[in-house]
Amino acid sequence: MVGNSLTFFNSMPRILSAVLREAFTVVPCCEGGKDLFWHVYDNPSVLAQLQSRPQFVVLQDHSLSPLRSPSAFQTAISHFCALVRSFGAEPVLYQTWGRPFDPQGHAAITAAYVQAAKANDCPCARVGEAFSAFAAENGHAVLFRKDNIHPTIVGSLLAAHVLARTLAGPGLSLTASGLAEWALEPGVSVTVEPDLAARVELAALSVAGL
Repeated sequence: MVGNSLTFFNSMPRILSAVLREAFTVVPCCEGGKDLFWHVYDNPSVLAQLQSRPQFVVLQDHSLSPLRSPSAFQTAISHFCALVRSFGAEPVLYQTWGRPFDPQGHAAITAAYVQAAKANDCPCARVGEAFSAFAAENGHAVLFRKDNIHPTIVGSLLAAHVLARTLAGPGLSLTASGLAEWALEPGVSVTVEPDLAARVELAALSVAGL
């Protein structure tokens, strides 16, 4: 998983592994505040991970990249998709979200990821769309920290479920409905109220169309 804090906050890769029942080995390759261009040119860990011949590589750009320079965002995605495929892996886009108080920005980010997925013929995990739908019914506070950028535990759980459904498709058995507890790290576990966890999973299923 290539990205920044929107990927690694709350140990989301560990949550994703739990949702996937460890069917995949989830390896984060993240740095706070960085975009995909930085990962391509300045992060040697990316090449090391590609050389390990992964099946999928999840790509998450800086949350503001589609807004600051839409053309540069599309170029970065296309460059990275080509790089990933040169190692025999399949790129998967991790669609991020806009600030809760900026619906136009959120719509632009959503559209940019949809365009990039179509242009590069690759799957897109529609996390941003799931955030928008879930917040409309449950409020923004349940998904966003006070900075209105980074996800809460519930937000990371929602992201993990959408990513899992995108990676696994309908054919892989995932963790039973309502995953409500998992380990952030050895000896440290987190619990989400089971009913809320079940609603998160239903939201992911709705966005994934499954």
